Amino acid sequence: MNEKPKSKILVSIIGILLVANIVMLSFLIWKNDADRKQRINERDNNSRSKAVKEYLRKEIGFSETQLADYDSLSKKHRQELKTVFNSLAAERKKTFKILADASFSDSAIEQAAAVIHASQPDLEKGMLTHLKDIRNLCTPEQKTRFDSSFYKIFGRRGDSHKEK
Repeated sequence: MNEKPKSKILVSIIGILLVANIVMLSFLIWKNDADRKQRINERDNNSRSKAVKEYLRKEIGFSETQLADYDSLSKKHRQELKTVFNSLAAERKKTFKILADASFSDSAIEQAAAVIHASQPDLEKGMLTHLKDIRNLCTPEQKTRFDSSFYKIFGRRGDSHKEK
């Protein structure tokens, strides 16, 4: 008679432990996935930055002083881009909410596309100004090399992502 209550208690304990293990395993997988994504993003940013620095050093002939200036310029540019992207994300979220509220009507889609498109020139101007700032670090003979080849390194973003 004492067997049934003991077995129910044991089954309950095993069930609780099983659920706890599943929850812990799910948490660890989720956390590791988030960490992995962050490491990949940092690796991509670092490898891109290293590739640009190598290009500036080897192809353009930047000195250590110019490379240090480039580092501070690049850091400032990344901070500005982060601000712009955060602002764009907030604007896009508002635009999508308006789009959803309008039941994705054709006119709402046109309006949303116009709003999103309107912010694009500012982003492009920022990128092109950054290129101009890098070019301004060049000596006159380096400017000639930069002008004839900068698109080779700065145009690779899409190509490098397609390979992965």
